[in-house]
Amino acid sequence: MQISRRLFLAGLAFVASSIGALFFSQRRRYTRPATPETINRRTLDAVVDAIVPADQNAGAIEAGVSEKILNLIQVQSNLQQGYARGLMLLDRHAISNSGRPLDRLDLNERTDVLLSIDHKSAAEREASVFFARVRKDVLRFYYASETGQHALGYKPPAEGYPDYAEPPPRTRGDSS
Repeated sequence: MQISRRLFLAGLAFVASSIGALFFSQRRRYTRPATPETINRRTLDAVVDAIVPADQNAGAIEAGVSEKILNLIQVQSNLQQGYARGLMLLDRHAISNSGRPLDRLDLNERTDVLLSIDHKSAAEREASVFFARVRKDVLRFYYASETGQHALGYKPPAEGYPDYAEPPPRTRGDSS
């Protein structure tokens, strides 16, 4: 049986492309560990701003919450992969719902996208769990900041609580 030159070249191309596809698919399986530098900062800022946007008071972005989250991720390296994956899932959800990444949406569109996570797929359930985590972190850092305390009208004592060691004063109903 004699193989034509055309059939030989087609078979050779098929084998070469199969080996190439196998090689590249193996390379794609390895993902570099997430670091604060590889976290999508624009998406993080978009999520942070959607959770506590600026209004008559400064929002979470102005309070430096994104930087505080990045510092937390740097200190607690176990959060790096979760934040990188969670931000990616939220971005994918935004693209599937609106056709644009989260950081390219205005505040109302971002809010709608984040509220539309409906838990139907495993990715949406994972995105929902991540969103609950990032929401907790944003609120914790915002209200612990001077900006957040000012927004609430809270004025912390300048030097702690000087009357801490003293018992509280008696009330009218106190009979002892």
